[in-house]
Amino acid sequence: MMPILMISFLSGLPLSLLNVFFHPSIYFIIIPVIYWCFHKQLGFRLLFIMAFSIYVNILISSIYPFGTPVLLDQQFSGMPIAFQSAIVFWGFLIPEISDRRYTIFAAVIIALAGFLAFLDPSYTIADIFYAGLIGFFLIFTLYRSLDWIGGAPDFLLLGVAVLLGICLFLLEPQAAFYAGLLLGFSAGFDIETIKNRMAYPSSFVPKIKASLVGLAGALLLLLVFEFAVSSAAVFLSGIILGLWITLFAPVLFIKMAFSKREGGILSSRKS
Repeated sequence: MMPILMISFLSGLPLSLLNVFFHPSIYFIIIPVIYWCFHKQLGFRLLFIMAFSIYVNILISSIYPFGTPVLLDQQFSGMPIAFQSAIVFWGFLIPEISDRRYTIFAAVIIALAGFLAFLDPSYTIADIFYAGLIGFFLIFTLYRSLDWIGGAPDFLLLGVAVLLGICLFLLEPQAAFYAGLLLGFSAGFDIETIKNRMAYPSSFVPKIKASLVGLAGALLLLLVFEFAVSSAAVFLSGIILGLWITLFAPVLFIKMAFSKREGGILSSRKS
């Protein structure tokens, strides 16, 4: 009996480690803290690409049902979202940090996530390959679009954000929450940087307080959103959570004296 239990435990260990250390929920805890406490533009880009990555994962999984032959007659069984999220987060930071030591560290982390996904029998090599391909493609696409985004008027970017979120919701209602997040992130970021203009405190204690308040508010909203049933309600809940992270929480931080307001009006997409 004991060997059978040990074999069962070891067979499920790669998936358990993959979900514990690389689950997207971990990044949605880390990235808002980056946005609230350290670098607003970087935090927004990470929020956007992470939500869009998960949306694309769900969209492709709905287009190609389980069992669809995709590569070398292997059957599609769903792309490992934990591996894809690891690529998007750690890989996106490579050109941002631009340090050889970090590049090596990020490569090791991504390779470890890929290795754990490979050991998981529920994923095929094709699943892992396409997850990696999509992750790196999204990073490349976002960086290529930064020049255009930085030069576009803020009102145009806000309109595009709203239109994009609605179109993505209509395209794939199963990913309504992440389409709502994309709309909320983009609209909230534009409005916050133009109107609210939160400045980061120099002291570490206010940053900790802001992080705790922001994460507690997000958790409370998620508990309330558990009652959302219809796709429209889920889409709306994503918008509200996205606005909380990028707009409402920074406004609250200024009201609670965790942060101050910058003096000048800045373009929202300038780094």
